[in-house]
Parts: sequence; C-alpha cells; structure tokens
Amino acid sequence: MSTDANSVSEETQIALLLCCVFGEESRDKAKPLSPGEYNRLLLWLNSLGFGPVQIQQQEVRAQLPPSVLAGITDIRLDTLLSRHSELTTGLEQWRESEIWVLGQTDAAYPQRLPARLGRATPPLLFGVGEQALLDGGGLSIIGSRDADEMALEFTRQIASACAQENIQIVSGGARGIDREAMLSGLDDGGCAVGVLADSLGREAFADRYRTPLEQGRLTLVTPFRPDVGFSVGNAMGRNKCIYALADWSLVVSAATAEGGTWAGAVENLRHNWSPLFVRDGDGVAAGNQRLLEMGALSLTYDSGNRTSTLRETLESAKSRKRARRLAQTNLFASPDDADEC
Repeated sequence: MSTDANSVSEETQIALLLCCVFGEESRDKAKPLSPGEYNRLLLWLNSLGFGPVQIQQQEVRAQLPPSVLAGITDIRLDTLLSRHSELTTGLEQWRESEIWVLGQTDAAYPQRLPARLGRATPPLLFGVGEQALLDGGGLSIIGSRDADEMALEFTRQIASACAQENIQIVSGGARGIDREAMLSGLDDGGCAVGVLADSLGREAFADRYRTPLEQGRLTLVTPFRPDVGFSVGNAMGRNKCIYALADWSLVVSAATAEGGTWAGAVENLRHNWSPLFVRDGDGVAAGNQRLLEMGALSLTYDSGNRTSTLRETLESAKSRKRARRLAQTNLFASPDDADEC
C-alpha cells in the first residue's frame, strides 16, 4: 500500500467534521450533513471564491442564502465543527490501518464523480491502495451474489480479457459476480478498483487483496466510514460510484425488479453515467432480458472465437447506439435543419 495515508488537507478535515460520524457518537449530537447538503454548501462557497475552510468564519456564514441554508443551522454547524478530539482519534485510527481520506477539493479526488454525479457526489472517499487508479476508468462488472456457474465463467472470461487489454475493472467487491470479476482480473495481472459498501478496514487486510495492493494494482475505496457495517442503503448508495468511475458498465446477472444489481442498473440507464452493457444469450437471467428491453446494450463473449478485442466490441456497440439516438433525433429535425447539414 504505497499511497501515503498521513496527509489530510485542512479542507478535507472540515469535510470530515461536517459529514462524518465518528465512532459511537451520541445520537443527541448534531446530524452530519448529507451529500446533498454538503454539495449545496460547497457550490455556494465556490461561487464566492471560498472553500470549505471559510465556513468557520461568521462573516462568510452570514451570507448564506435561504436556498442553501435549508436545514443547515448555525447551531448544527457549530456542533459539527467543534468535534476536534473525535476527528483526531479517527485520523489516528485510519492512519494505523493505512487508510487515506480524500475530500472533493483534493487533487487526487476522482473528477469523474462530480462531473457525472453532481450534487450526489460523495463528500469523502476512504481508501487503501493507489489513488491514481481512481481516475483510470475501465469496465465496471456487476451482478448477483448468487450467480450460477455459467455467469461466473462468463465473468472470468471478461475479466481475463480486461487484464490482457489493460482495461481496469471497477466493481463492488461483494460475494458473487463482483468479487469474481476483481479477483480473476487481478490473478491475470490486471488492475481493479473495488467500491465497497462496508468494512473497508477489515477488507484492507484480507489475504486475497494483500499482493495486488502491495503491487499497486488494486484500490479499495468507500464513500462511507471505514468501520461501518453493511446496510442495504449504503449498498445502493455506492452503486452510483461504481458506474460513474467507469468508461463502460456490464451487468452479468440480474433479477427482475429486485436487488441492488437491478436498482443500480436502472439508475444508470436513467442517468447515463456510463454506457450499460448486459450479458446476452441462452440461459441469462430474466432481469438481463428486461434491461435489454429498457435500452441496455447486448454483449456476448466467447474467448475462443473472437474476431475483435473486448475494447473494440465495447466501443463499436456504444457508437452504434449513439448513431441510433442521432437518427431518432434527426427524425424530428425540420427540413431547413436538414438542408443546413
């Protein structure tokens, strides 16, 4: 784990005070800012040429307009910003585990997230491994925890192709398709980013990840506190980061209208964070077929009978979909518009 975990900028310390829960804090304390609240505040500060640090200044805070202030009171801000001892303890614990922290104002924070997620951008990222991988793009590979062997074998083939073609894998690290994709790609010498919903502090020391972390080929990251336990809400919340960090996305196996894989895929189709591919062919899950009907791109793969690379296949399908959309748009163009073209 070669990235230095000891340097936390002043701006990120303010973000931690405003947005993080430390340890077993009393529920009587002020509720940390949500991503939406923090991003609303940060956008306003940036518009005045300020950063997070300036929110400590009363003369700056006095200028807050009602549209930004909604639910953000002086008492709440003061209470959150006063938690210096809790912050110090948290930073010390994370440093001992070689966990680094990035805020949106840090140069290493992946710019794909604010560019694609807007006000849903996580205020903070906790991680281990090489920070540079966060802006490496690649293919996100997602699927069911209880996938069948056919889906798992498909995943292994795709992950192996990613490693051979220097396509980074982005996934969620969960049991099943996600973990199989990451480990298969790493075993073949590739790189991966795992966006975890929980337990970063524990996963950072798992034997399966030790070597690729040491080699700089793996980054584990989460928008949630490193010691937080699993929750469905957090699992759903981290899905958008998986899609937004990638150049393309692939759903290997999905149930219809249920589970995190389905919810994340539908959300990506709605927001178009990255082009969505779905495994097609005989024996695929019913959810796969429904996602294809909703506009996802079909992907089949046979490693023993290929006429093009995986990258060429992904780019070609994406271009065909873009051309179809342009053709549909042109159906509504006026004759004058057509003449100008």
